[in-house]
Amino acid sequence: MSGIKISMRRFSGLHAHMVVFMAITNIEDNVLLLSGKAGGHMDTKSILERIGLRVYKCEADCKDTEINVEKIKSIMYKFKPKFIFVNSSVRLKYEKFSWLDEYEAIYKIYDASQDLSNIENNYINPFDMGFDAFTCTLGSQMVMFCTKTENKYWSLFNSNIRLSHVLCMLCIISVILSPSH
Repeated sequence: MSGIKISMRRFSGLHAHMVVFMAITNIEDNVLLLSGKAGGHMDTKSILERIGLRVYKCEADCKDTEINVEKIKSIMYKFKPKFIFVNSSVRLKYEKFSWLDEYEAIYKIYDASQDLSNIENNYINPFDMGFDAFTCTLGSQMVMFCTKTENKYWSLFNSNIRLSHVLCMLCIISVILSPSH
């Protein structure tokens, strides 16, 4: 090989986000996203915008270091997102998002890349907080998308991911993460 420049990179949680959203969304879908100030990843907004999504941010109340639920609800009312994506990257404290459960028409996705090892013992299962799905990366090249039920987004994801060069781990794990397990 006589290449002049080479770039080898491992997959990250951002790749998981991109793969999932490219599979289940349409261009110009509205997505409500955890902002960087609220603990979300600082690059997710630009990545989702590059694939054609309209992204609105959940801001934090810097004084209380918490998300501002009332402000988020007003953003939801105004922009009517099709998806809510909580991608906690560097949050100051663990937030409970159980209040999202009242929004049945919005598909709610939690990124568990930072939390997966804590869900069983220390953190609330995202499905118990009302999330419909979660993503994460496992190791350096595995993207995981888990849904609470087999639904249209699972079908979209499963049928739209036909990339032989992307290693994806797909599963429905409601049994694994059920409170009785």
